[in-house]
Amino acid sequence: MSVAIVYATVHGSTEKAAKLLHKQIENSEVFDINRDSFDLSKYDTVIIGSYVKMGMFDRNIRKFVLKYFNVLMKKNTGFFMCSMMPENAEKYWKNNFPPQILEKSPKAHFGSEFRKDEFRGFEKRIARMVSKENNRTGIYPEYRLDEKAIAEFGKEFK
Repeated sequence: MSVAIVYATVHGSTEKAAKLLHKQIENSEVFDINRDSFDLSKYDTVIIGSYVKMGMFDRNIRKFVLKYFNVLMKKNTGFFMCSMMPENAEKYWKNNFPPQILEKSPKAHFGSEFRKDEFRGFEKRIARMVSKENNRTGIYPEYRLDEKAIAEFGKEFK
């Protein structure tokens, strides 16, 4: 079985998650949808991952799923997200992808890393608001990728 892990990242958390997942799955290759080209026909399985920003997955990930919807429906598929709000995961899935593909695909939430030093402008203001809401001391909360969730998800594709 050959596996394509297709992801989009902004600050690197989703890239890191995709590469950790790649280590779990033999015969897999990793592609950044915004940088790399690949031939979808070479893969039996396609795993798609993205960050979530303001409730939305990366625009190019969403376009990819819609453009290749019929092809993806005939392949094994899986989806993962990196977000700081696991309680909203179901809403995020439903708002970003057609239900038919979600119903047939394993899905996972891998958490996210809070890389405040990489935030710019609006992101920095939002990060300050979120951190103060979560922690009145002004210390940013600690977010990490859930490596156990990544390993468990990877087992579904062995």
